[in-house]
Amino acid sequence: MVAGGVDIIPSSLAEGRSMIDAGRVTALASMSAERQEAFPDVPTLAESTGSDWTVAVWRSVAAPAGLPDEVKTKLMDAIETAYNSDEYQTFMQDRGFGLRWARGDDARDIVAADDAAFGEVMKQAGLAAE
Repeated sequence: MVAGGVDIIPSSLAEGRSMIDAGRVTALASMSAERQEAFPDVPTLAESTGSDWTVAVWRSVAAPAGLPDEVKTKLMDAIETAYNSDEYQTFMQDRGFGLRWARGDDARDIVAADDAAFGEVMKQAGLAAE
């Protein structure tokens, strides 16, 4: 978008913050249910369009299929420890990133629900996955 190839993109406000702060892009709306504390002047999608559709950004860590359980557990425990650290929490919150921890089946359920929601939005827009 900044290079001029497209006119609009969906993006996390936190990830676009440097471009927003530099005046290179304009944040039109947040796709969260409520205005984000770090971006109080950016309206929600509901406020700007009347749509009640919301979506959250998620990040995940993946490993190869068949990873031994003891290795998987050790990795997940280390990642969860880092996630729960004051340094990580402060880093993310200071930059306007939302935080939510999910592990295993809970994380898969979040991804599956978002996938279904995006599929419905695409269907309503007349788009089809290829």
